[in-house]
Amino acid sequence: MVAMTTLKSGTVLYHGTDCDDFEEADDALHGPAWLTTSLSVARHFATRSGGWGGRKRIVSYRLVEDLELYEIRTKGDIDELADEHDLVMVGVEGMRESVEASGIPGWIVPTNYPDGDDILISDTSRLEYIDTADC
Repeated sequence: MVAMTTLKSGTVLYHGTDCDDFEEADDALHGPAWLTTSLSVARHFATRSGGWGGRKRIVSYRLVEDLELYEIRTKGDIDELADEHDLVMVGVEGMRESVEASGIPGWIVPTNYPDGDDILISDTSRLEYIDTADC
């Protein structure tokens, strides 16, 4: 069974984007959504080439209550999680939709990038908007 880990209330999470689809007055993020605790990982996604072509920005959020997530450390972990919850692990949108349909809270991959984690959260209602910074 894949281990669970808890992100504590007060943890700051970043969403790097150049997509204008969710740009609202308060940059409300609707889940499932990709986030990270690493500012540099968020900056990478906001400024990558071949992105959406919109406003490059990093949106910051704070967890308002603890959040328990699956912790993926190996390929075996992701395979086991996919088998157990019938997840489709192809494409970013496919993963988001599959995780939402499965009812799992999401996951964290602590070492997905050299300088930070990769987090997928199903229910973003525990996120409090902090601010938006252009890149």
